[in-house]
Amino acid sequence: MKPQTIQSRRLQTRADGKADYEITVPAAKGVQRLTFSVDSNGAVAFDNAQAGAQCCKNRRISRAVGAEMARLAGEQVPGALGGRSPRGLGLELWVHYWFYRLRILRVHTRVTDLGSLDPAHPGYDTNGFVFERPVRGLPKAVKALARRR
Repeated sequence: MKPQTIQSRRLQTRADGKADYEITVPAAKGVQRLTFSVDSNGAVAFDNAQAGAQCCKNRRISRAVGAEMARLAGEQVPGALGGRSPRGLGLELWVHYWFYRLRILRVHTRVTDLGSLDPAHPGYDTNGFVFERPVRGLPKAVKALARRR
């Protein structure tokens, strides 16, 4: 999955300051349309119950979607998702999707909340470090194995 194959557009800005976006992703079963929102603090909310969310079970697609979300959130709120990497965002999308799908902590995994790693930032994500640490803290040999998927 090449990030340049993803297309995105802003759908609307709500009265509460949240902006809704749509990402069009080519997937195995044709084109999938994913929607997510960015709030005024730069935090991203992605609903795993939406029809196209199954494309996030693919690690490459979830990484590309995470990168596009970070780009769009940064345009909406400068510094949004600060300290987050596309791989870490993709891993968080992937894990939340599978937990939701397997009915593990379903109440907490229906919506994937993505935010900054900096506690001083208003869009701080308390569990974001959990998904960044495996990507950054693993030895190079293990990272190479993880890239194959």
